[in-house]
Amino acid sequence: IIESRKIQPKVIRQVVDENTANKLKGYLEGVITVGGGHQAYVDGYRIAGKTGTAQKAEGGRYVSGKYVTTFVGIAPVDDPQFVVYVSVDEPDPSKYYASMVVAPVAGQIFKDIFISRNVPPNNDTKSSIDIVLPNVIGMSEKDAINRLKVSGFSVEVDGTGSVVGNTNPIPGLSIKSGSKVILYMGNGQNYNNKVIVPNLKGLSEKEAKELLDSLGLKLNASGSGFIVKQNPDVGSSVQKGSSIGVVMEVVGD
Repeated sequence: IIESRKIQPKVIRQVVDENTANKLKGYLEGVITVGGGHQAYVDGYRIAGKTGTAQKAEGGRYVSGKYVTTFVGIAPVDDPQFVVYVSVDEPDPSKYYASMVVAPVAGQIFKDIFISRNVPPNNDTKSSIDIVLPNVIGMSEKDAINRLKVSGFSVEVDGTGSVVGNTNPIPGLSIKSGSKVILYMGNGQNYNNKVIVPNLKGLSEKEAKELLDSLGLKLNASGSGFIVKQNPDVGSSVQKGSSIGVVMEVVGD
């Protein structure tokens, strides 16, 4: 059920200038098209949003296994008319990231809104999005398949080993949603440790850490705000466990 209420806006002050706001919208749209919020993507529509995953605290201490996941987004990006906010308190601790829990729900809500309000699609919006392939090398077949399907990929298994020894494409590459990923099963001793460095520019420190964690890489950040530089460069081949250095700057500075 979608409830509609007409609210008259009251202008109090302008928080940021138009140039900064447009730049920020671009970063947040990237969260949907290539970042952790890709499961909120709706084909043909421009959505900007942000995921959030927070560990809960009780008695002044963080509690293991208890989280709050949230997503907030706006659409259409070029003329925002709708805001969607989704929050889940204490999701399954084995799958608690906002990108997995609330982003898909937000995407379905946006889709329902576009249909019910007869919002026409943007023909210039690409029909599929690029998603960074997570590193499932070293996982069991079952865990690897689940991880890849959550990210929107189809899977083919080659071989009968106990763990994933290699994948095609290689982890870290940005490929289209729905693409097939081949898992080459191995014996767990000599699997490939190479990872392709993804594009981190425009991401927050938390988003970059989540992405690099999925690839088995480490983040070394300096500054604050959003990432503007990274080393090694996008597309570089590095060993699993390598540290990726980034420089961050505040939007509008």
